[in-house]
Amino acid sequence: LNAKIKSREIEKFYLTVVHGKMPKSEEVLTAFLTKNEKKNLVKVTDNQIEGSKKIITKYKVLDYYDDASLLEIELLTGRTHQIRAHLAHIGHPLYGDGKYGIEEGRFRQALYSYKLKFAFDDENELSYLSGREFQARDIKLLDDYKERLEKAQKTFYEYQKNEISKITKEKEKLSKMQSETEKSSKQINKNYNSLKEIVSKFEGTVNKAQK
Repeated sequence: LNAKIKSREIEKFYLTVVHGKMPKSEEVLTAFLTKNEKKNLVKVTDNQIEGSKKIITKYKVLDYYDDASLLEIELLTGRTHQIRAHLAHIGHPLYGDGKYGIEEGRFRQALYSYKLKFAFDDENELSYLSGREFQARDIKLLDDYKERLEKAQKTFYEYQKNEISKITKEKEKLSKMQSETEKSSKQINKNYNSLKEIVSKFEGTVNKAQK
């Protein structure tokens, strides 16, 4: 199985909540990891150092809320504590991670292995799984995300509906104003013509009187 995971014939996906808002909606991160066997700790560096191994971590932001990000993580390499240490290294440690995060003590970090995809290149006893995907159920983080997404979509729909209603009313108001303006303009022209006619008659009367 480890060989299949390494050759990416088995893809593993995780959900996690990290501190802060990620700089991009999705990204493939690359770094180097060094393991300290005695302390059961790993260290992540941007450049390769003696004893380090390359790590590749892909993330996709599913949601933002408060000062946190809900991420889907795909491990393109599988090293000890890779997700926890790599995200902490870029300044976004996992919630509840007392080892690599900002909390102190022993906590249950917000990290869940929730999905597997199978795509085998050869015939083996697991070939019947090829092309299939399995996802865990009843994951609170994901359920909360879906609930927030549905709420956001509903709110956006209501917003669009209200905006369309406002635009329609403004158009009706503008149309009414244009109609009234045209009506007023016609009345002004009519009054002007009447006044012009009166002035013309008055001038005619004055001319006759002068003669």
